[in-house]
Amino acid sequence: MYFTNIDPRTTWVIDIETRDNARAEEFHKEFTDKKIKAKANLVDPAKIEADIAKKKAEAREKNAVHWITGAVASIALIRVEDGMKKTSKKKVLAWAGLNEKAILEELIKVMNTEGVFVLCGKNSCGFDFPFLIGRIMANSLPMPQQFTNKNNLLDVDKIFATRGMDNQDASLNKYLFGLGIKAKIMKGSYVPTLCKEALVAQAEGNTARYVEIMTSIKEYNIDDTIKTARILGRFVGLKDENK
Repeated sequence: MYFTNIDPRTTWVIDIETRDNARAEEFHKEFTDKKIKAKANLVDPAKIEADIAKKKAEAREKNAVHWITGAVASIALIRVEDGMKKTSKKKVLAWAGLNEKAILEELIKVMNTEGVFVLCGKNSCGFDFPFLIGRIMANSLPMPQQFTNKNNLLDVDKIFATRGMDNQDASLNKYLFGLGIKAKIMKGSYVPTLCKEALVAQAEGNTARYVEIMTSIKEYNIDDTIKTARILGRFVGLKDENK
């Protein structure tokens, strides 16, 4: 079994939100753009140029989903047992902003001091953990011990895996619907766009707008973390007080 000996007091649920990083454009010029070609059946120079431009834009839309071209915009984590309480929102630890290194430093500090022995998330083995490991290394920060032992890293998708399939195509909201858990819905794909707006606000000195944007991202991050904790909490038989 993938899930064994889960202690809801020392197992924490984690979720991250991501954005483009400052070197993404440099990456595409070096590795992506050189390989992009227009459709073979196009002969009109204007259409060829438009097709190439479209493909370049599509490649850049994926910046935030890979640690090489992305950066951490927000992190939230909570103990599984705390996620099942009515006061769960007050128990979440979360950080958001455009200073990625500062966010990662806060995470590392908590992981080293708060008894975070096991981490779990939604599609965490496919996304969150590899992304965090890459960005911790990119920022030359010390790697938390938890990330060096695969037995400390769990994925909620594994609960519902059947016939060798990880169910990564099943969204968190679909899981919640199936379990009868009411939840607000917001698409994580909006986060990179919001971060670009925050970057503009920061450059213009519009502190109020910057704070407003990053607060909305953090709230969304917190909400997803609690929802994931409730799934795992039910799995280990804890009473859900959030009904």
